[in-house]
Amino acid sequence: MSEANKDICEMHIIDRRCREQFVPLLDNGPLEQTGVTLAGISRLEGKYCIGRVPSSFTLILATTKGEGQLTLYSGIQTLKENDILIAPKHSIYKYELGKSKRWDIVWFHLFDSGKQHETSLNTDVKVIRTKYTLLLKEETQQLMHEISDNKYLADEARRAKESYLSVLLKRLLAGRRNPVISESEKIVRQVWQKIECNLNADWSLERIAKLSGYSAGHFNRLCKQYFSCSAMRYLTDMRMRYGYYLLGSSRLQLKSIAELCGYNNEFAFSVAFKRKFGYSPSHVRLQIARSL
Repeated sequence: MSEANKDICEMHIIDRRCREQFVPLLDNGPLEQTGVTLAGISRLEGKYCIGRVPSSFTLILATTKGEGQLTLYSGIQTLKENDILIAPKHSIYKYELGKSKRWDIVWFHLFDSGKQHETSLNTDVKVIRTKYTLLLKEETQQLMHEISDNKYLADEARRAKESYLSVLLKRLLAGRRNPVISESEKIVRQVWQKIECNLNADWSLERIAKLSGYSAGHFNRLCKQYFSCSAMRYLTDMRMRYGYYLLGSSRLQLKSIAELCGYNNEFAFSVAFKRKFGYSPSHVRLQIARSL
């Protein structure tokens, strides 16, 4: 591993000059049915750096103007205009504003279940150059306009726009290849997919391992092999990422978010959150409020 890539860690650095517009999704609409839980258009300036170790969702990110920088353990590459980054769930990467003064992107987070996309177990990050970049930008912008204008039959128009975006995303995902993975890795990943749907449960290593059919010790060794951390550390990381997502996508009180993430009170959640990200949950809410 090169010296430049040793700093890939969970991080969220967003300069106050950055502007991000989140797309309000239709309840049970085409995008939600595709697995999209968060989407947006961002104009990035100043300091911007996002690290995911490992990612809890599939990221599709299209560069529409300027340049960004992608860091993987295998090396560093530039994300240029018309490039689309596809980073599968469980992959490890960092992306940030590069040498250009501005970076415009449109992005989608997909929390797939493994049934919606055959590629959900793929951990290979891929960058492609395609005409879909412009289409993603235009369709997302038009969707945002429909939402803001709220004209007659706005919901029907939004559903049509979401349907087309859903098709584009599915085409991008279908273009990726499935790697050959071991049976044990497949089992471990399936266990975490089940836990991800019930993060507020009182999980212990023994209870988690029971879902796999392996002993606690063997399951823990497999987690270290596939995710470079212990099972309980990975559980904490999942809870923290989900908490971060809820802070940005909902108006839930901190107490409710803590409970959904498996914590008895907001104080314990806040301590774990700050230990993970380096700042408090209230800081995240403030950053998001400034970006709207």
